[in-house]
Amino acid sequence: MAFRILVCISAHGFGHLAMTAPILNRLSKLYNVKLVVRTKLPESLIRELIFVEVEIINEAADFGMVMKDAFEVDLEESKKKYFEFHSDWDMQVEKEMWSLEQLQPDLILSNAPYLTIAAAGKLQIPCLGYCSLNWADIFQSYFGNDSPEARKIIHEMRNAYNSADFFILPEPSMPIEWINSVINIGPVARIGNNVKAQICERLAIADTTRLVLVAPGGIETDVPVNDWPQVENIHWIVSWEYLSVRKDVSCIKDTGFIFNDILASCDAIISKPGYGTVTDTVCNNIPALYVLRGDWAEEEFLVNWWKQKGCVEQITKEHFFSGNVVHSLESLWSRSAAEKITPSGIDEITSIISGYISNKFELH
Repeated sequence: MAFRILVCISAHGFGHLAMTAPILNRLSKLYNVKLVVRTKLPESLIRELIFVEVEIINEAADFGMVMKDAFEVDLEESKKKYFEFHSDWDMQVEKEMWSLEQLQPDLILSNAPYLTIAAAGKLQIPCLGYCSLNWADIFQSYFGNDSPEARKIIHEMRNAYNSADFFILPEPSMPIEWINSVINIGPVARIGNNVKAQICERLAIADTTRLVLVAPGGIETDVPVNDWPQVENIHWIVSWEYLSVRKDVSCIKDTGFIFNDILASCDAIISKPGYGTVTDTVCNNIPALYVLRGDWAEEEFLVNWWKQKGCVEQITKEHFFSGNVVHSLESLWSRSAAEKITPSGIDEITSIISGYISNKFELH
């Protein structure tokens, strides 16, 4: 009999899925597990990142923050949605409890919908929180706790997260001092295959061309790459579907390879500091230029680790959108390569989950 794991993933960009997928891939190789993934992310993306059989439920128990683009939070709309969501918190929990009772999981892994954790606690279903951030601290960083409504929401969010058996923080993460049971683990990342020669052949460019991946994140952002200056010996690969009239611009679909193999094949990436981008670049030893969001509470912890472990340099939003990045890229390429880091967190969290699997079958 398979051990049934319900995996609930925030659809705020692609990062929550990216940091969860390697764990599910590893678990499925080692144990007889039935994986049920519940998220509003596109099914095509889920199946690209998760290589094993999963059941997909296209539902969401959270929304993270409402974004205007990859860099800017829509504060007014986010606040409105949170205040509406928590206007009848007890009913939200009851509805989620009903959903979990239909699914009957042996374990829940939540990255990082807190409503699911709250409902699991009420039902006494084993549940692990897992993420480099939590929505309670993100909410507080934007909206504070200076009104009764905000204080109520933060209280409900924190109580929900504290219903988990443990909250697992992969390196690097924003610290969470108010959670009762935290487990710190090493970094989690996806290791890609270097297929640069095949990409260059497919794009009909010389294999000495530098490939630069432009990937601002999983939230739609208008980046006018067609207006960027053309640079000899650099080919831009953008992470979204993009129709370009230029021979030095392609989109990921044009390469015929999945994202992480493309990342591992590129000479640099231009992005923002998200967990998956930070750890994937470090663990695949890929230099990176990054644009700060500036007001994202998790960001400083990701960037500090990125600077220590990787080959990175900050650029401004103005330079990014105008394509004025060549000088910064040359600066990256002039440095010696950073030491490649092993994503040890995958084995560590797999070991934690294996304890739940063993316990169930010992009881039976």
